[in-house]
Amino acid sequence: MIQEYYIVTGKIRKGPYDTVHLVRKIRNGSLTAQTYLQQDEKDAPKPAKDWAELAEFFNEKKDERPAAMAEHGNFKKKSLGDVLQSGVRFLQRNLNTTVFSGLFVLFYILIVTIISFGLPPAAQTFAYMLCFVTGHFMLSCYMLSVLRMARGQPVDATYLEGKILPVMKSLLLASLFICIPSIIGLAILTSGLPKPVLGIGLFIFVVPGLFTLAIYVFTPLLILDKGSDVWESMETSRKAVLKSGMEHAGIIYAMYVINFLAGLCILIPLAITLPITTGALTEIYDEMFG
Repeated sequence: MIQEYYIVTGKIRKGPYDTVHLVRKIRNGSLTAQTYLQQDEKDAPKPAKDWAELAEFFNEKKDERPAAMAEHGNFKKKSLGDVLQSGVRFLQRNLNTTVFSGLFVLFYILIVTIISFGLPPAAQTFAYMLCFVTGHFMLSCYMLSVLRMARGQPVDATYLEGKILPVMKSLLLASLFICIPSIIGLAILTSGLPKPVLGIGLFIFVVPGLFTLAIYVFTPLLILDKGSDVWESMETSRKAVLKSGMEHAGIIYAMYVINFLAGLCILIPLAITLPITTGALTEIYDEMFG
């Protein structure tokens, strides 16, 4: 059974966090030996060093490398199965994330239906491209909500508005640049050209398109959470993903492929795969940059 704890500061309880999350916080210095933890409201909180599962980690030799590099090292120990299990645990703790993903799927089904049956063929390709970029922007905002939940922090409309509105132009610009390979592939796929050409479009969308989304995956969170500008965020995300190794860049890419395959099934499975993959990705982000 996975042990979960709440971080207690005065009358405020944050969490729950599993042991993996708390060890990560110990190693990056955000959880000290004197931080009070609690498993059940009925039990009295006690310092983190007094919990047997955590005590040994306070005695580890400190890694002298820069924090970001140390966090990359933690990520290197994970497999795709580990990452997906982390995402499933996040979903189990935060089932309300399916509300947004369900609304997102319904919105996209409606938009795709309108484009397919309500617009002339000449306008459909551009509409699909615009829809894809807009969807990336919406998911960027969703990632911020998921990050807050993963950190055990409250999510409310006022907070999101205060974070998103000041950087909306930057987020939209980042979405546009990150989606360029994908929308090129999408444009070919919806062009009505012969099937061999459509196959090229599918290849462009799935391989360079989704891989570009994968290597720039942390760009929106770096803009929203760290206040970095567009170019700095894109470069930081690219370096972090690629320096973690192609095997682990492949893990992030695989999560985009999972969502792509879910989207092929009339979009509906996305209501489940989005919270799982986004929860896993935000936890990786917190390891690297938190």
